Amino acid sequence: MDSIDGLRLVTIQREKVQFIYENQQAQALSQAMPNPLYLLALRDKKPLDIIITAILMTVDSSVRYNTAQNNARANLILANFDIQKEELIPLSNLKKDYFNHVINITRINNLDGSESLSQESIERFVNYLLDTNKQRAREWLEQNRALYTK
Repeated sequence: MDSIDGLRLVTIQREKVQFIYENQQAQALSQAMPNPLYLLALRDKKPLDIIITAILMTVDSSVRYNTAQNNARANLILANFDIQKEELIPLSNLKKDYFNHVINITRINNLDGSESLSQESIERFVNYLLDTNKQRAREWLEQNRALYTK
């Protein structure tokens, strides 16, 4: 249960990070808007001064927009690294629990170590159970009869 809850929390964190990223992208536009007060100061200036100021405002807006976009992307990458680390914890715990169960089953049933279940053998058996082709599933079971009968 703890592993499932941990993975659920990771999913929620991933959704929050995506939401924050989208908000930062939207804020990049507002941060790029030039200050209109610059234009008020140009009322009595020459046309060339107005053109140069407009160009500088455009360049400044572009730089601020790109900087905000890059910061948002960097924050998203860092947050996703943290989430991936968080995601590994419940998966690692599941593998440890699985290993402990295999050891306990082997010990309780006095099995040889070669008779214990491996992750690969479990995956093969699950694939057998999920196989909708009954003929192929039957052939697989017959090929592995010695493994499943004692």
